[in-house]
Amino acid sequence: MPFSRLGRGFLTGTVRSTGQLDENALRRGNPRSTGEDFQRHLDLADQVRALADEVGATSTRSR
Repeated sequence: MPFSRLGRGFLTGTVRSTGQLDENALRRGNPRSTGEDFQRHLDLADQVRALADEVGATSTRSR
């Protein structure tokens, strides 16, 4: 997961739009990270967070 779309800011809830990504971030122009795909990733991350909340866990890895 560390290099997947969900693992790079989605699970933490810190990335909610492509506008939050650095101008030079490859994800800004990647078709997998724009439009409907971006929204699908957000929806999946929301589901993971909801499930984590339900069981009293976090949706992110602690260090």
